[in-house]
Amino acid sequence: MIIFEILLSWSLYYFLHSLLASFFMKSMIEKISPTLNKYYRIFYNIISVLFLLILYVRAESFEKILLFEKSIFSTVIAFLLLLPGLFILYKSFKNYDKREFLGLSIKQNNKVQLSTGGLNAYFRHPLYIGTIIVLIGFFLLNPHLNRFLYVSVSLIYLPIGSRLEELKLKKVFGEAYESYLKKVKF
Repeated sequence: MIIFEILLSWSLYYFLHSLLASFFMKSMIEKISPTLNKYYRIFYNIISVLFLLILYVRAESFEKILLFEKSIFSTVIAFLLLLPGLFILYKSFKNYDKREFLGLSIKQNNKVQLSTGGLNAYFRHPLYIGTIIVLIGFFLLNPHLNRFLYVSVSLIYLPIGSRLEELKLKKVFGEAYESYLKKVKF
């Protein structure tokens, strides 16, 4: 039952995460209330982080069944993944307006620029790549079944999420994004 709850709750989280980030949902909110639409990003971020923390705490609260014994080797590998993964996340965020990303500032006329500098010059989704590396390292630090389950759901979702993001970016940036995709293959 615990396995089912973890798999279902994390899958549902990612489904809702993508739905709430979709043009469909954003356009519905804009039709309902243009004023509320200005603050949608900050509400989206608060809801996402809040539910992510709730799911994490819940999954970590169940009995932990180790999948394999922790060793110095697995701990070293974990840190060899965590450190570069966190560095990639740090460098990735340097390429974005953090206030805009968090929803704390509102762009005039919704003018957003395509970010192709920094790590985006080499990878289409450096935030996702950093997250994948961190998640694997995080699992290796404490390799129990519950963590394996939600990390696995996350690792399955992230490539799907990146594809959904690309569809959105094609609509927003058109030919500029198509050209970017030809230059940056991964």
